[in-house]
Amino acid sequence: MQRRGLARVPSGEAGATDHFSALFLFSNSVFSNKFGDIMLYVCQCDSKIQVIRSDNGKEYISHQFNYFCEEAGIEHQLTTPYTPQQNGVVERKSRTIMEMERCMKHEKYLPKKFWAEAANTTGFLLNSLPTMAKQGKTPSKAWYNHKHFVQKLKVFGCICFTYVPKVNKDKLDKKAEA
Repeated sequence: MQRRGLARVPSGEAGATDHFSALFLFSNSVFSNKFGDIMLYVCQCDSKIQVIRSDNGKEYISHQFNYFCEEAGIEHQLTTPYTPQQNGVVERKSRTIMEMERCMKHEKYLPKKFWAEAANTTGFLLNSLPTMAKQGKTPSKAWYNHKHFVQKLKVFGCICFTYVPKVNKDKLDKKAEA
């Protein structure tokens, strides 16, 4: 099954942290069901979503989603159709992530089906890099109040090996599989 959508998880009041998290959707129709997961994630971080600005996509104008926003006290703003400029910050961040994702995939000659893994890695990297807007802090430091653990960061697209437990092998078998 191919991952199709990228939903940006909010990052605090007025982009206060610029932290990026993504929820990958298999189809846009499941967005309103998954929005509860986004709310749970934000609540765990002692934050509250105040405003959501979205395009007029079917996933954002469903009765279920509108009811959910109303119950949670979230103001839902819809942009004018075909004007991504009205949601500029998110559009620029999305473009940055997708361009980095595309470069990472092409550098390692990976097929398109790995786009979500590359986008997730891109988000991790962006959250681990200090920004001028945060006076040299990383977005992760601003959001979680601790830095990402990057000592074990590997090259994207490198060969990985998984450990094979002793119960699944005999004495002469490989200890790991590529």
